[in-house]
Amino acid sequence: SEDSETLLSPYSDHENGLPKPASPPKRRRSLLPLAVILPAVLCFLFGVWLGNSSYLLDADKFCTRQVRLYWSPVLDAISPNYSPVKFNGSFLKENVYRQPASPAVDAAWEALGINYRSMGIPAGRAVSAGLSTSQHVQISGEHMAGGGFVADLEGLHHLHCLDLLRQGLGWNIEYYKARGTGPWRDGDGFARKHVTHCLDILRQQLMCAPDLSVLGSVWVIKDEPGAKAKPFVDFNTRHKCVDFEAVRAWAEAAQLKE
Repeated sequence: SEDSETLLSPYSDHENGLPKPASPPKRRRSLLPLAVILPAVLCFLFGVWLGNSSYLLDADKFCTRQVRLYWSPVLDAISPNYSPVKFNGSFLKENVYRQPASPAVDAAWEALGINYRSMGIPAGRAVSAGLSTSQHVQISGEHMAGGGFVADLEGLHHLHCLDLLRQGLGWNIEYYKARGTGPWRDGDGFARKHVTHCLDILRQQLMCAPDLSVLGSVWVIKDEPGAKAKPFVDFNTRHKCVDFEAVRAWAEAAQLKE
């Protein structure tokens, strides 16, 4: 009938002076894409966070990476495992590293890994490790699976340099000259260049990463009649140190075959 046609007409409300009920359905439809996209984005971000959570939550690795300019294979293999260590700052009591030259002293320094063979850096990681494909020595797959670059761990080179300075001390040098090993077999001229190279490398390293800790003083009295207490610097300080043994063990295992 005419009445029913009027009720079914889409214009019936408008013609009767009533507002058209069109806006609410359109608003609901416009929210549908957001309802689909937002959960997808949140799931993606959660996946990214989950995939990197081990890195983000490992404060030791995070902090160590932050102060490095280049990638190091050590940080992919082990955690720095920082822990408190009290330095042995004794002035009069000499540990083995301070004693006059002898086979036992040499063995102690050798055990630190100062003469380990080079390791290999995969070709694909060379640039991120600060190596130049046009300048640095490369090795074939015969020496390393897939080929790569010859490299040495810089921290162990610093210890090698410190040991060389020890050998060059006035009360040690004749011992090593007589043995004729290392730079001492090539004459004083070359030995001097080697020692001063090491001296300056250590200077630069200490200036690059100066220890910002403070040294207090303690009262000491000399063991002599009438001695009075005087302040003396306390070198037995505590530091937060990398697990050196873990680094050394990794470097030992990473040596290229002879």
